[in-house]
Amino acid sequence: YKGNIQLPPCTDWIIRWNSNARNAAITNLLNPGVSFYIQNTLNNVIGINNNSPQFTENPIPYLCVGQLKIFNHGASDVDGDSLYYSLSTTLTTPGPPGVQMTFDPNYSLLNPVITATGMNLNQQTGEMCFTPTQVQYSIVSILIEEFRNNILIGSQIREMQVIVSGTCNPNNSPSAGGVPATCGGLAANV
Repeated sequence: YKGNIQLPPCTDWIIRWNSNARNAAITNLLNPGVSFYIQNTLNNVIGINNNSPQFTENPIPYLCVGQLKIFNHGASDVDGDSLYYSLSTTLTTPGPPGVQMTFDPNYSLLNPVITATGMNLNQQTGEMCFTPTQVQYSIVSILIEEFRNNILIGSQIREMQVIVSGTCNPNNSPSAGGVPATCGGLAANV
């Protein structure tokens, strides 16, 4: 959704949205078929005329077992605010602040996808790098915090469903001059 809204000054706005549309086939959460819930916060006393970060990448990556994936959200902020990324707990209703969902015992907040060497998240760029090791439908929630002059002025939760298939055709990443891309000790030609 997109729109312009005039809000009176306040330090702790909470903007939330929920739907009963969560996929019941999700493997990394116990009881996944419950409501989907996300929220944003805004301090428009300090963050006057603020714009939310914009994303160029759709949050539904389709991956293959055993293939390195480097996913960048492609976020930018037209106001020049600094963005900081961290893994976040998946939420359900009621809210605010939302109810934390429980991970299946094989998964955790820091490892929401079963991988070869863990989920690597660059907190300054939001780039995620990992190699999934089994078929799975996992929810990964990312908290993006927006800072202006080192003061938190807003945050948003971006939830994405990561689908890992075991029936992919072998397809190596294209090579651009043989320069290897690395993340967390893993390498792939890009």
